[in-house]
Amino acid sequence: MDGDSDHASVGNSRLHSATCRDCGKRISDRTVRCPACGVRRRASPKSSLLAPIESNAVIVACCLSAFFPGLGHLSLREFGRGAGFALAGALVLAVPFAAGFASVFAIPVAFALWLSALYDAYTRADGAAAGK
Repeated sequence: MDGDSDHASVGNSRLHSATCRDCGKRISDRTVRCPACGVRRRASPKSSLLAPIESNAVIVACCLSAFFPGLGHLSLREFGRGAGFALAGALVLAVPFAAGFASVFAIPVAFALWLSALYDAYTRADGAAAGK
């Protein structure tokens, strides 16, 4: 049984096994080098949430925040701040119309919220891209 001998070094479980990218033998996922051919295993891919924020994040965050408040913050992985701006934007726009009247104050408040979200997304993206 050739298949059983491949799994003997891994143990009785296939849960913690990997395949060598060079020779195709099953190896333990904790092994740094394949015992059969000596090829080094590749590192596991890192999550995009843990990857550093790129330099073009300023442009992306500003464009998304210009579209709707809070979206730029979400692209910067600032989920609480982004959700807060998005909820505030939705409330400022929806409440006057849901109440049956378009308030004269809703438009300036919505514009001020939009500008503050845009500026905040710009400063946070610029700081994140600089590594602060």
